[in-house]
Amino acid sequence: MIVRDHFDRPAGAVSLALAAFALSLILAAVAVLTARTPSTGTWAAALAAWAAIGAASSAVLTPGGGVIRRSANNADLPSAFAAQFSLSHTSPSRHTGTCAFGFAAVDTDDASSAGPCAGITRSVRA
Repeated sequence: MIVRDHFDRPAGAVSLALAAFALSLILAAVAVLTARTPSTGTWAAALAAWAAIGAASSAVLTPGGGVIRRSANNADLPSAFAAQFSLSHTSPSRHTGTCAFGFAAVDTDDASSAGPCAGITRSVRA
């Protein structure tokens, strides 16, 4: 909606905007931050990263409601929103699998060495 209406870009530019979402880059930065020794600087950087994640998520998810509303009949709206909710919540389960796969071979219980996947990794091993 913003890409096409506000910036007057073609439909293909929406894909480019979604690719620039950069959530993966921000989460990688958080992983690096949690692997480092905690300090005031890493805490501030982690807060900035989470703020960026929240802003980016809102920028993508908020216009999504308008797209769903325009794309479905009134009678189908509950199903359309339920489907969107289900699809949007598949991502954490994929990341859980990635963490489990990535750290399954790591023989450590030290949370600082496993970063944000530490709790997931320990629960998968148990």
